[in-house]
Amino acid sequence: MDTLTTSLREYSAALFPDTNSKPKETAPGLMDALAASINIMQDKITRSRMVGDPPEILLTPSLEHIGLLEFHRAAEAIAEGYDTVERMWPEINRLLGTKS
Repeated sequence: MDTLTTSLREYSAALFPDTNSKPKETAPGLMDALAASINIMQDKITRSRMVGDPPEILLTPSLEHIGLLEFHRAAEAIAEGYDTVERMWPEINRLLGTKS
């Protein structure tokens, strides 16, 4: 039973890290490795699809600092999306042939 409790604590700590404690330099856990693998795979798929059918404009919000499972940071990600659109608005209007 003690091993199960320890495993659950380690697993929950990986999913919900304590932001008040000092960051520890440890090897990535299972969830980190899985998230990184998914990110790499998604990047490869996106790049190969864009070669065959390139977009007229590419909006790339800066989200590297937000992890795959950090759903609690959705508002931050959405705000970055809005900022990206605002930065690219002149180019979007140029491509659409509209005025801002």
